[in-house]
Amino acid sequence: MKRALIVEDNPIWAELISAYCRKEKIKTQVANSPQAAMDHLSGHLPDVIVLDMLLAAETGMALLNELRSHDDLSQIPVIIFTSIDTLDFDNLAAYGVKAVLNKAQVQPEEASRVIGEAAYGK
Repeated sequence: MKRALIVEDNPIWAELISAYCRKEKIKTQVANSPQAAMDHLSGHLPDVIVLDMLLAAETGMALLNELRSHDDLSQIPVIIFTSIDTLDFDNLAAYGVKAVLNKAQVQPEEASRVIGEAAYGK
């Protein structure tokens, strides 16, 4: 079974994203901060990371920078799942970002499909 690491500090959004993953037969683990994500990644490499850019302690960009500094972690596809409207996908693609999904606009089917495609390498 494929695995996703969800980096989200809002438990309601974390559960919703987990539901999108379950629809694609993806097992999930939730980290509520970049530090918790890095702690988890030290022992478990997921097939995809779903990342909120607005986290309480740090921004998602800090985690993207950290991921890219490790050879093994830099290969994991990242899906940005955020409420920020002004993210530039072209700049984020260099960090391994495969898609940017807006929390307020994305349809559940699209979210599930995009996460599934990243996890299964489609």
